[in-house]
Amino acid sequence: MVDRRSVEAFVLYLLQCGYLDIRPIGRTHWAGIQPKMYTHAIVKGRIGDTIGIDDCWCYGSLRDAQAALALWDGVGEPIGWMRHPATGRRVSLTPWERDETGAEVGEVGVIYKRG
Repeated sequence: MVDRRSVEAFVLYLLQCGYLDIRPIGRTHWAGIQPKMYTHAIVKGRIGDTIGIDDCWCYGSLRDAQAALALWDGVGEPIGWMRHPATGRRVSLTPWERDETGAEVGEVGVIYKRG
């Protein structure tokens, strides 16, 4: 378990790094929003880890990421993401997107992997 003062200092560090809407998840992790070049992402990491993050889900807008983060309890995955970089999974925005085999996904909202 991490003490409250350490958590507060770490949240301040994350804010200085540019993360937004940071909040503790359980006793050992945090979640927040990371601005990216073209998207915003919900990221999850271990409190005190200044090297990296545990997971990341990309959203089309800051508003979408904030809404999903507000609803997420830190278990499983947040809702509404459009790309999961660690696994290569995406959610189709058009039926004409192509998966890793080159086949069209055929519908909007299909989770697929692009090769």
